[in-house]
Amino acid sequence: MPLVDWALTCDFAYFDTTGRLCVIGADANGLRTVTSGVHRLTLVAHLVEYRDDPLEPILALRSPGGEWRLEQEGADYTRERQGSSLLFHLPRIRLSELGTYRFELALGTAAPTMLELPIAVRELRGQRVHLHGAY
Repeated sequence: MPLVDWALTCDFAYFDTTGRLCVIGADANGLRTVTSGVHRLTLVAHLVEYRDDPLEPILALRSPGGEWRLEQEGADYTRERQGSSLLFHLPRIRLSELGTYRFELALGTAAPTMLELPIAVRELRGQRVHLHGAY
């Protein structure tokens, strides 16, 4: 049964032509903060003790209010694996409620490996721009 060594959320991740994992827009502190709305995210998980066993992933999203939503592979996300790295691409995920959302991922069915990734959603505010000397 695979175990998750580490995981993160980022803007996008991919495997280059040599098979190395490339991550764009990862948060160093582990808590991603976004504005409310629709976002494109990628979840990255690094697995240990993985021997090409069937993964059978189940990806769920818990809202700040406590409601659960199961994501459907093909409709809500696609997954990609190379070696011990696993990517979940979410091209259009709606995060409209303010607070902290939590992605939960289960791998396998016998004794599931669970991982939890939080994302904080804040209010969308307009930016003020001051132009001095512009007419």
